[in-house]
Amino acid sequence: MEDIRTDALPKIWSATLTDVKKSTSESYFSAFLQDTKLISIEDKIATIAVKNVFIKAQIVARLETAIKKSFKQQEISITKIEYMTSVNQKPKSSNKKITPSTTKPTNTLTQNNQNTNLNSNYSFDNFINGFGTREIFAACQAISENPGRQGYNPLFIYGGVGLGKTHLIQATGNAIVENRPDLKVLYITANDFLSDFVDSLRLKSKFDDKYRSYDCLIIDDIQHFSGKERTQDSFFNTFNALYQNNKQIILSSDRPPSAIKTLADRLRSRFEQGLTFDIQIPDTETRVAIIKAKAEERSVPFTEELVEYIAKNCHTNVRELEGILNVLFASYELCQTEPTIDAAKNLIKGVHTKSRSSQLTPSQVIEKISTLFGIPVSEIRGTRQVQDIVRVRQLVMYTLYYSEGLSYPKIGSEFGKDHTTVMHAVRKIKKLLESNDTNTREQIDLITGKLYA
Repeated sequence: MEDIRTDALPKIWSATLTDVKKSTSESYFSAFLQDTKLISIEDKIATIAVKNVFIKAQIVARLETAIKKSFKQQEISITKIEYMTSVNQKPKSSNKKITPSTTKPTNTLTQNNQNTNLNSNYSFDNFINGFGTREIFAACQAISENPGRQGYNPLFIYGGVGLGKTHLIQATGNAIVENRPDLKVLYITANDFLSDFVDSLRLKSKFDDKYRSYDCLIIDDIQHFSGKERTQDSFFNTFNALYQNNKQIILSSDRPPSAIKTLADRLRSRFEQGLTFDIQIPDTETRVAIIKAKAEERSVPFTEELVEYIAKNCHTNVRELEGILNVLFASYELCQTEPTIDAAKNLIKGVHTKSRSSQLTPSQVIEKISTLFGIPVSEIRGTRQVQDIVRVRQLVMYTLYYSEGLSYPKIGSEFGKDHTTVMHAVRKIKKLLESNDTNTREQIDLITGKLYA
């Protein structure tokens, strides 16, 4: 087949979009296909321009088959679709002078966003974007450029403690303030929302309109709404008012909407109707990047061996990693003690020891997970090889190793098993998490919420 002439591409892509639009919803089409462009068809390869990697992933997962079908109907033979991502540049400021008026728009814009509750230290620039966060990061950037856009609302990010949820949602809020200072943005925790609601009942003050005046409402740790029926009713009405007026809603939780107990079905369905992302534990390469970036920021000398050691041995969450780095930084800045592997080893060991002594015993972990999954403790500790029981047993071993810091032999002694059996179980769960297995991630998130919330 001959290559398609450039001047024919717009007509082909217009026909393709018309076909694809019939097989998807209006909001999905608007969110992911409206700003795309067919760049070329050469050597049976179609190249499509998209805004970012997030949109690319959505098209590949849900719309690529329909695109290929449309090409075939137009008698265009292609063997592959490639995607070119592009970054929209902000329009350059004009040199044209503006005649002063009696109003002061700059002050008005500043006034709109002086009480956002956002922490200015959280930005896209200082977020280390690894393999497990690329799509989430791209989605947050897209929202910051066009908040309230169909298909992107609400944004719901969930994951364990210290993985960067708060950083990302606040960075999105800060970017919205920077890009659109005319919009009103508010960041608040679910507990603060609850307190406001309780105070309004006590003081008999009006509450419903308070949060509906914002153009972007960001609520952290939404799982704390669980079991609060009247608060959920109030937030449901607030959510609907904002959503119907194309106002952006951003939520975070330590678990997916489906796992938040006693959450009203109507709220759960609202949370799931937009974008839902599971934020992953950073992989080793991402941890290396985080360590190097923070050491460079503080001008503290870290050898490659030290960076590799910390990255490989501090693997639960970013918050724990930052705590260890801060101690090493402080030792260097205050005592001129250069960071060493021995110092890092003692710090990591101390964190794990403190975690064990201040949290849960192995028996408590097993009992809580037993209750969570409905598998008797005797079965978890036993030897039966039924699939569901083996799975929960592996999850327990993984939790004891990573969250409680127990050694393989110590865990093995709890189950009457050899340490190699424990090692196999832990590595299996770790491999599933690294491969972005959704079911495993949700199970680990449930366990984290049950044990450490």
